[in-house]
Amino acid sequence: LKLQFLYLIGAPFPVHMPSMLICAAVLLAAPLLAHAALPPGFEDEMFCPAHYCLARKPDIPAGFTGPKTAFWECISDKGEPKQVPKPWGKKLGEEVRSVLLRSGHHMLHCHERTCEEARAVSLSHRDARNYHPQCQAGGKLYKHRQCHHDCWCVDVESGETISWDSSQCPADDEL
Repeated sequence: LKLQFLYLIGAPFPVHMPSMLICAAVLLAAPLLAHAALPPGFEDEMFCPAHYCLARKPDIPAGFTGPKTAFWECISDKGEPKQVPKPWGKKLGEEVRSVLLRSGHHMLHCHERTCEEARAVSLSHRDARNYHPQCQAGGKLYKHRQCHHDCWCVDVESGETISWDSSQCPADDEL
């Protein structure tokens, strides 16, 4: 009966149930493995293009796993769309790293700039469509609530987004 069924569905040779289960398991697991973490040596460092800085993505769900680039993003200081960082690791070779550096890529984290420095860079592009960070008095810290078309909440030290719901932002005088 089993062979008759397989013949009816077009199987050209007898298929055994254990091998079918193994094939099914591999096919079901393949999409999950595509987003798994890379082995050491392939994502040791992450690079962003010029005029971008590296920031941790907000709101990553607990237990989320994946390659390092799934947790980070490159944020433009010109108001351009975010980019995925380019990974580099020792197993990719020094030449690949050299090409990234020669093309202007870097590993600068957004929190390594003061608000005043980030604002000066964005203002130097003289485009009203660009986002310009709003700083607290003194220029080192960001205001909790940042706005450009919409408003969102940021970490006052790094300027990294912590919530897209601006009603969750503490008042800047609550520091």
